[in-house]
Amino acid sequence: MHQPHSTESTIETSAIAQKVFHILLERIRLIALCVAIISGIAAAYCWWAPSLYDAITTVQVNQSANNLLDIQDIQNQDLNKPDLLQTIATNIPNLTVLRRVVKRLELTPDDLYLEKQPPGYYTTDALAGYLYNSVFVILVRNTRLIQVIGESRDPRLAQKISVTVVDEYLAQRAEEEAGVSAGSAAILRKQADQLATKLKESEQALQDYKETHEAVSLETTQNITVEELKALSEKMTQATTDRFKLEADYAQVQRIGNSAPAKLLSIDSIARSPDVLEQKKKVSDQEAEIANFSKRYGPLHPKLIQAKSQLAESREGLNRAILGAAAALGNTYDSAKQAGEKYAEALAAQERDALALNKIAIPFNVLQREMESDKALYDAVLKRMKETDTTKDSRAEEIRVVDLATVPAAPAKPRTKLILALAIVGSLGFGVGLAFLLSMLDSSFKTVDEAEADLGLPAVGALPQAHLPRRIGSLPVIVGAPESDVAEGIRTLRTSLSLLEEETPHSTILFTSAAPGEGKSFCASNYAASLAQQHQRVLLIDADLRVPLVGKMFGLGNKAQGVSDYVQGGARLRDAVRKTEIDGLFILPAGQLVRNPTELLDKPGFGFLIEEAENEFDRVVVDSAPIHAVSDTLLVARHIPSVCLVVQAGKTPKKAVVRALQKLAEANARPLGFILNRLPRRVGNYFYRYGGGEKYGVHAYSSVESPAA
Repeated sequence: MHQPHSTESTIETSAIAQKVFHILLERIRLIALCVAIISGIAAAYCWWAPSLYDAITTVQVNQSANNLLDIQDIQNQDLNKPDLLQTIATNIPNLTVLRRVVKRLELTPDDLYLEKQPPGYYTTDALAGYLYNSVFVILVRNTRLIQVIGESRDPRLAQKISVTVVDEYLAQRAEEEAGVSAGSAAILRKQADQLATKLKESEQALQDYKETHEAVSLETTQNITVEELKALSEKMTQATTDRFKLEADYAQVQRIGNSAPAKLLSIDSIARSPDVLEQKKKVSDQEAEIANFSKRYGPLHPKLIQAKSQLAESREGLNRAILGAAAALGNTYDSAKQAGEKYAEALAAQERDALALNKIAIPFNVLQREMESDKALYDAVLKRMKETDTTKDSRAEEIRVVDLATVPAAPAKPRTKLILALAIVGSLGFGVGLAFLLSMLDSSFKTVDEAEADLGLPAVGALPQAHLPRRIGSLPVIVGAPESDVAEGIRTLRTSLSLLEEETPHSTILFTSAAPGEGKSFCASNYAASLAQQHQRVLLIDADLRVPLVGKMFGLGNKAQGVSDYVQGGARLRDAVRKTEIDGLFILPAGQLVRNPTELLDKPGFGFLIEEAENEFDRVVVDSAPIHAVSDTLLVARHIPSVCLVVQAGKTPKKAVVRALQKLAEANARPLGFILNRLPRRVGNYFYRYGGGEKYGVHAYSSVESPAA
């Protein structure tokens, strides 16, 4: 089901690939020129550039580091960090190290290949600056290895520079480390002395405050005060609760009075009175005993009667107890009220004592915290001092040499093979890119297919660039060089137009072009000659009255009678027509030059000329001026509706050709098709015959010896 789509995609891809191939093939000389120039420059550079030798010394940065307390100028270092490794690599060829190298190796301006100057011109700093350009430091990726490269034209000097730079850097670093250790110890000692003094002052301030406020154990006193305050607060809360309850019960007693003991018993304070509880228990026990006797004895039994008598006495005792508790409730309420007031006074006094104690405790706590902070910092400094004294003589080496440089056997620069390879690849890419750029900027037609697609006209001919022998002289190519590929293209043009004639007969055809120099006169004369070879009487008319070429092509001068003389009535067609060396081919030159060719061609005489020519000859071929150059062709086209447009491949802009067709349409001229002229031979398949046609039957016309063939 998807086969048609796949076929279309394959065809499209093939077309694109073919277009790309032919773009490259068309610009092959440009690409080759780019490769030759850039590669030549690269080769010249490799030839003239001095040979430089590289000697490499490799060092390793270890993980150990001297860790000191992070105080002021003393900081921890982690040699595993990439930024620190990069810092070390960058710092190796510093100016101080290079000065030491210059002095140690006793380098001179000649060693660094400097221009000769008066003595004293190059100072040590200047030589160190020039030496910097001969030292390269590379940090090996994902390792702690650093490569120090010494470069020179002398391989031995390159080795010495690499090794000496590393030695002097390590010596400088050792000196700096020694100074840093002594400085660190001094800083720690100074810091310890300052902290000791400050600790002593803070301790003395705390002691003076204790003595002034008599707060030797302020923290313990403060804790006791808080506990007492908490206990008083709880008692005050309980007393207040009890007072509120007694106050409510006392109010009920006053409202009920002493006449209803049973109602007074509902008051909680009375009901929970010890006497009342005791009497209630007695009443309850006697009621239980009476119930038991009632089951065992009759109602008149002495024990039952006695039990009932005792129950009555117990109930009276309960009432008396209730009334007594009610009478005592007022006193209890007064006592609770007085107790609450005393607790309130005690709580207020305790709060005042706590506030006073807090006022003393705030400065005390500040002084105590300051003293503790000073003591902690002082202890830390003392600890770090002991660690520094212990490890300063046993520090692990942070940077060590892994591989010393040796004298290089071969130069490292210039890298001839790499430079030439990059030059060839780069120039090839540049040339290809330039070829595509020029192809994009070039708006001319390159192929027959492209021209047909853009113009909407058939290609009636495609002529390659002509490289003709001088022996043909003024003869048309189809006669003078009949075996050439150009002649074969003319014959193809004749065949194409004859096939079109079968559909729409046209005995007269006009050859024109959009711009000058596209080969319209060449195509018209050769086409006319090809028709004559078919034993037809053919008239070739030169209607370009401004730049006439047909007469010159056949060896006639500019003064011969022709079109201008006929239109002006100064000559007859029979007298102006000239016979050529080719049987059946006649020409009518442009005639005498006139000042107003446009006005002349606008006269009816030119139409009469075409009518008479069609009556006298089998075929009439007219060569006219370029369409965009002048308006003459549009006047001529009114009388010759069949037009063949000549387009030069690779030159004429597409817009110019399209505009020319629009002008012909406005003049009611009907273009039969176009001729793509001067196709470059190197384009190959861009020919209308798609390659190789000029070699087929190359000897078929080799026996032609006379122009009249």
